[in-house]
Amino acid sequence: MSHEILVNPANSLELQTLCTKCHAPLGHYTAFYKGQPHYTLADLSIDSLGKSGVSCHGCHGVKDSASLGSLFTGHLPYDTNRVVYGPFTTPMVVRCNCM
Repeated sequence: MSHEILVNPANSLELQTLCTKCHAPLGHYTAFYKGQPHYTLADLSIDSLGKSGVSCHGCHGVKDSASLGSLFTGHLPYDTNRVVYGPFTTPMVVRCNCM
C-alpha cells in the first residue's frame, strides 16, 4: 500500500479504503455501515475491531458465491443476515458475541 500511495498520492484515501476491505474487513465494513466514506490506516490504528485483522467472520460472512475465488479487488459480498458460510452442511453451533 505504501508503494501505491507513493506512486499515486492523490488517490491515498481510495487506496487505503480498497486495501482495508480485505485486510481489516470487520473494521472497514463497520465504518461504512456507520456512514464513513473512507477507512484508512489512521482509522484502523484506533479501531479495536479493525485491529483484529481478518477474523472468522471476515471470510465466513461472505455470501456463498461461485465467483468468490476470483474476487481480488476487495468487493466482498457480505451477507448482513447473520449467516455464516462454510464447507459443512451441519456444523456445530457455536455462540459468540462477535456478530
